[in-house]
Amino acid sequence: QEYQDNCDRNAVEGIFGTAKTAYGLARVTARLQETTFCVIGVALLLLNRTKSLGRLLSYFASCLWPHFAGVAE
Repeated sequence: QEYQDNCDRNAVEGIFGTAKTAYGLARVTARLQETTFCVIGVALLLLNRTKSLGRLLSYFASCLWPHFAGVAE
């Protein structure tokens, strides 16, 4: 059980590390606790939306690629 908890914790900490570097969570300068939670929540929402949009665009590109490849010939 402890091993599984450590594995889960590592996955979550990796996501927070990515959010800190890529989305600027390390630069949060909010003074109030409520404001800090709000800023972090918005940043994590942005992280999730960015991943979802990337998957959606990848799906559309894979669906449309055969159509455009056939036109180029």
